[in-house]
Amino acid sequence: MDTNTPAELPGEYATAPSQLFTVRVWWEETEEAQGELRMQVRHVLTGETRYFRSAAGLLAYITAKFGPPAGPV
Repeated sequence: MDTNTPAELPGEYATAPSQLFTVRVWWEETEEAQGELRMQVRHVLTGETRYFRSAAGLLAYITAKFGPPAGPV
């Protein structure tokens, strides 16, 4: 996972009920014949951009941006 412009959320947005992300997904050829799925996510508010090779990593990053829940959902 690579980071471009790491940034913390400003205090008032750190626990906001919604966040805005852009996600880019593409297939990248590798030296092996199979290739590999790649993903890029950008947090719109901060401009922080990260790259992933697994959906689990991407989802963990997005989930972490919300912080702990304020109460029952």
